[in-house]
Amino acid sequence: MAPKHAASFKAGTEPKHKQRMMTIAEKMKLLHMLKEGRTFAAIARHSNVNESTFHYIKKDEANIRKTAAIIFNKSAKRVVMAHNTTIIRMEAALAVWIADCRKKNIALDTNIIQTKARSLYETFTTKELEDDSGDHEQEEEDEDNIEHPQLGTSSDSQPKKMSFFC
Repeated sequence: MAPKHAASFKAGTEPKHKQRMMTIAEKMKLLHMLKEGRTFAAIARHSNVNESTFHYIKKDEANIRKTAAIIFNKSAKRVVMAHNTTIIRMEAALAVWIADCRKKNIALDTNIIQTKARSLYETFTTKELEDDSGDHEQEEEDEDNIEHPQLGTSSDSQPKKMSFFC
């Protein structure tokens, strides 16, 4: 059976409306407005979102704040559901390392990136194990006995920093 009315020409050619997703930084701004004492309705009007959308953002506040604290990319749009913060820190450091290598025009391949990721992960896990060891009294004594470098001393006497970059 033929259709009663012919479809308009525009019906098939117009692109669909793409759903806009807020970044973590935008969500943090909205949550900060709520902490300032503004109402849900006022914040929703200010940001041009439905009030119920903001209620969902408020409901997920803990995850959003945790993600904002550990994530490298502030323009990220999704909440990280990571159980291991070491992996998140490793990914952030790896992203900085890759960006630095690209600036220096250093060719990277999968094996190099994987090797660097493993070494960063091992570094961060050893740091966490050292922090959790419980030798806090010994650390306080060590901090008192550290010799601080004087101005004008040679650079050889200053402690070397470990570099995560190329």
